[in-house]
Amino acid sequence: MSKVLLALKEAKEIVDRLLSQYPIGSTTRRIELNNDLKRVKDQITIVESFLEPFTVAELENMEKEDD
Repeated sequence: MSKVLLALKEAKEIVDRLLSQYPIGSTTRRIELNNDLKRVKDQITIVESFLEPFTVAELENMEKEDD
């Protein structure tokens, strides 16, 4: 299960990074890209919410231990 959580965490970080690199712009493609990234982030959040809370907390603790 921890591999799944790590994958979710990494995916969320990548989406956040892309959202900051490609903010909503004036072109149709940029607007579409931004909307798609937000949808992906929302889907990741749904999966995280579905997982048991202690599992997500376990991942956060693993991250702290790695630092």
